[in-house]
Amino acid sequence: MVNPHIAAEILNLGKKLAPDRFPKPDPTITQAWATALNREYPPRLWAEAVYLWATHRVEDKMCTPRDMLQAAHDTVSRWETNPDDKRELEEFRTQRLHTKYKQMLGDRYTPDAVPGPPPQAHELTTQGPDFQALKTRLAQTRKAIR
Repeated sequence: MVNPHIAAEILNLGKKLAPDRFPKPDPTITQAWATALNREYPPRLWAEAVYLWATHRVEDKMCTPRDMLQAAHDTVSRWETNPDDKRELEEFRTQRLHTKYKQMLGDRYTPDAVPGPPPQAHELTTQGPDFQALKTRLAQTRKAIR
């Protein structure tokens, strides 16, 4: 589920760009969209998805959550090809992963308990990830949880 505040921002921006193609963002509709938009992305990505839909995909029908999810998916693909946007997306994903591990592990959480680099790490390499090291770290984390 998307944060209802972000869903409201999506609907408000859509209403400004294509007034007759987005529903009025009242609380009931905003909550329904928040539930239907079941992906977590950075707020800026959602805004770009609205711009993409309103400038390239608008049709003779109202925008639906499915349309917005498709526009967001395509925006993610665009971001993956731009180094700055990709870094922002990776930082968002890493932060989300750490938040989930904090919820799961509680007091046992440490940044080292999460597979991958800590959230503050900004090291860029030209090589792919060391999968053996990741597998070893994941196995150690699983043993520590038990």
